Amino acid sequence: MAARHATASSTSGIATLGRLDEAVKIADVLEPLATKIGQGYSIALCLSTRTWLEFVREPNLAKLEAGFQAVAKSDAKARFPFWEVLSEVQLSALDLFAATGRALYRVLTSPRVSTRK
Repeated sequence: MAARHATASSTSGIATLGRLDEAVKIADVLEPLATKIGQGYSIALCLSTRTWLEFVREPNLAKLEAGFQAVAKSDAKARFPFWEVLSEVQLSALDLFAATGRALYRVLTSPRVSTRK
């Protein structure tokens, strides 16, 4: 069991190192195997890693939220409380990104008012 978790963790580790294409290839192989043997933790890790990698390639908050929702609804959430917490953290980060983006847009598009005299 530890070997399966180590393999799943290597996907996110490789992504963290910036080797995105390799991480996607590993997730593409690992996720079907994890699904076949019912390894919820590995499935959730693949979903989470793939969601972030897709966001890096195409910064789309709607797709990021859909990916986070998929992780939150995965079987791993029921068996691993860690995923419940991580899902909440990721969804909170998404809310922050969205709010920051809206605020930045308002600042950039509002008429400039000089406060100097």
